[in-house]
Amino acid sequence: MDVTQECLMAGIAQMRKGNHVGDIGAAVQRHAEAHGYGVVRELVGHGVGREMHEEPHVPNFGQAGTGMEMRPGLVLAIEPMITQGDRRSRSSRTAGQSSPQMVNSQRTSSIRSP
Repeated sequence: MDVTQECLMAGIAQMRKGNHVGDIGAAVQRHAEAHGYGVVRELVGHGVGREMHEEPHVPNFGQAGTGMEMRPGLVLAIEPMITQGDRRSRSSRTAGQSSPQMVNSQRTSSIRSP
């Protein structure tokens, strides 16, 4: 649980005007993998607006400097999901394969105007 919370905070720390959505995922992935965990790729965070689940998708992996540029007023749900072992979630495994433990932590954050 501690590493998942730390991943969440690493992602939130990237929510600054001028950064990109990929910066969030890169920070989450870097922290999780540095502690020996995998990052689930099938489930991602998302934008929040008039609807609960909107664009952009906010993956918990990726390359810094890619994706939509963040701007004031943008609201994102950052939802890091990490696993013991490999990065696959239970839903992506075939019958008979053992499933790793998966932990999720989430928070909705926004970019504020300076």
